[in-house]
Amino acid sequence: MVNIPKSENIDFCQVKNSEMSLYSFDKYMLFLKIKQNLKRAKITKRCGLQPNEIIMHYFNSIIIRPKSLNDGLVRSNAKRYQTAIHDFLNNPNYNYRKLLTYTAKMYSVLHPAKEGDSSLLLIDDTAVIKTGKSVNDIAKFKDNTKKTKFYGYQGVMCTLINGRTNIPIDFTLKIGQKQLYGGKKGKYDTNTHTFGRRKEARQTKTQIVKGYLKRVLKHRFKIDYVLWDCAYNNSEMLDFINAKMIPKGIHLISALKK
Repeated sequence: MVNIPKSENIDFCQVKNSEMSLYSFDKYMLFLKIKQNLKRAKITKRCGLQPNEIIMHYFNSIIIRPKSLNDGLVRSNAKRYQTAIHDFLNNPNYNYRKLLTYTAKMYSVLHPAKEGDSSLLLIDDTAVIKTGKSVNDIAKFKDNTKKTKFYGYQGVMCTLINGRTNIPIDFTLKIGQKQLYGGKKGKYDTNTHTFGRRKEARQTKTQIVKGYLKRVLKHRFKIDYVLWDCAYNNSEMLDFINAKMIPKGIHLISALKK
């Protein structure tokens, strides 16, 4: 547990966008140990700026709700960092999953559930609609909520809800089997993290979610329940819950198919 004086503990989850300043976010980055987590994820300096500086300017440019990244950088007087930010985001060797996991873990420590509240691991998917053949690996999916089909990805999300805040832990942009005819296919070196994420994105949702649960157990996130809809209720997932989660006191909340 990190000891932070009450006067210094910024309740980040309750700060409005209009009130967030570059200074206060920089201060909070110290509490979340972003600089140390970047090193643990092997995300290091490449050209000029430190990675934590790039994250700070990137966040400051998007929190003002811009029309685009370029618009945000212009409005936050950080246009000169645009190339560095693009290079940072597009680097296929950076392990952003580790950075997100370490940061989420620290955030959950700083903002634990209140006494008597339960912590739930919410797993769900949503439509990520994309168009155009120049977009890598877009495919056709069925949106069960709207009973329609769309081109793009399925965003499979994993978040921690503790009654106080919603902490994103992991996500995958799932690639479908029915890819757009003539569409662009992503090509990456086999030694990069991007190649590994693309390989994972072609797995079934069961395999993807099982990976989430294994990483949650590995990093010892404090949770009481797993919450998902009936689409994830199959024998493989229920066997995993019964064998790995229930012995640790973590139970499943889910609807049942009719």
